[in-house]
Amino acid sequence: MSPRTRTRNTIWRCYMPDRLFLKVWGHCYNPLTLHIDPSIHFQVRVEGPLDFAAIDMILDTGATLVTIPTSVANDLGYSLYQPENMQYLTTPSGIVHAPINTLISVEGLGVAATGIRAACIDMPGSMTFAGLLGLSFLRNFDVDLHFRSGVIRFNS
Repeated sequence: MSPRTRTRNTIWRCYMPDRLFLKVWGHCYNPLTLHIDPSIHFQVRVEGPLDFAAIDMILDTGATLVTIPTSVANDLGYSLYQPENMQYLTTPSGIVHAPINTLISVEGLGVAATGIRAACIDMPGSMTFAGLLGLSFLRNFDVDLHFRSGVIRFNS
């Protein structure tokens, strides 16, 4: 059976080497099961009004919003000076006043969602990732995380 003809109820198992971007033919399979790197570090595709970008992110269940770097937000066509909203956020570096915009789409870990609210902030220079894949994306799915076995499962 071709992967394109699988139904939504088929279990799709994917082995994800470190930092491989996985797009499953634009569909969300139910459930989608991935074997993940314990660093929870992934490449995520973000779409804006002008362009799209691939951003290195970590999965952060403690982050309320997805975050993207300010330079990427500008390149995608989002205004940092006239955003949809401004919000105070608590970060490891302290409290920041960040522009909030709604991303057209976010694709990562084999699933995609549209209309995702994101904070436009830069990570401290010592970080090995540029953004956080937070709850504004994850709350679109039922997510099971099994860190000891290195498995993440998405149910739509």
